[in-house]
Amino acid sequence: MIEEVKNYLLSKFEEDNREAEKAAEEIQNKDGESDVNEKSQTDDISSGSLTGLLLQIEKRKKIRKTELSDREKFQKELLMYEDGNNISSANDPLAWWHEHQVTFPRLSKYARMYLSIPATSCSSERLFSWAGMISTKSRNRLHPKTVNQMLFLNRNLEL
Repeated sequence: MIEEVKNYLLSKFEEDNREAEKAAEEIQNKDGESDVNEKSQTDDISSGSLTGLLLQIEKRKKIRKTELSDREKFQKELLMYEDGNNISSANDPLAWWHEHQVTFPRLSKYARMYLSIPATSCSSERLFSWAGMISTKSRNRLHPKTVNQMLFLNRNLEL
């Protein structure tokens, strides 16, 4: 079970890194502030120049090294957490992660994200109660789509 969680966190971390890189590239492309060197590099690549191709390969190597080092840092945090004194059942997990976010900056991000999910079924129970009030014997001819729309509106009008 622990290995599954570790693998899931690693895959989530890598996915987030890829999304951040894409966003950074999009911002850079939108700004239109590309260096003259980059422009000449793309011209070189498009014309089939060996220099341009080598520059592109070097750029990709740098990106991969950064990704690997980030992944290694994340794995190191996982190992440190696994080996260290962990949260006791009497403590508030969110407070513990807040206190230890300097030690585990990457892990604490995911802990806050997943620990903040409510572990109750109150909202779904409330929804079923409302559905029971809407679908009564006197309203038994309501179309299911209409009931769904009424429930949706009722739930979201509170927001």
